[in-house]
Amino acid sequence: MGAYWALLGPDVEPRRTEYDVEAAVARMRSTDDPSVEVIVELMLQPRSREEAMEHAEMLEFSE
Repeated sequence: MGAYWALLGPDVEPRRTEYDVEAAVARMRSTDDPSVEVIVELMLQPRSREEAMEHAEMLEFSE
């Protein structure tokens, strides 16, 4: 599994980084963070593109 992201500058450079989700989940669950299960759920069952866009459009951004 990999994480997709983009390096922004004068140009946009799409990137992909290998990512061990199970190892990340294990590390997160070893913390005392009360919100960890919300993050774990998103990592194990990522939102679809449509769901992510809908969520982003509901957010309020400041100037």
